[in-house]
Amino acid sequence: MSSADHDSGGRNRLTATWVELAIRLGVLGLLLFLSFTLIRPFITIAIWSATPKGSGAEIA
Repeated sequence: MSSADHDSGGRNRLTATWVELAIRLGVLGLLLFLSFTLIRPFITIAIWSATPKGSGAEIA
């Protein structure tokens, strides 16, 4: 095996590692986006219910 073959194998392994990292980060980002999309309608309700009563923030 020549050194050129060895360098090519190392380069392929490095490329595969970066591709795998990019795919994993993409899937993680997609899961975070979908999770936020599902939770978003309930965020305003949670904020509304967490406001202290009698603070003058409610509508008369």
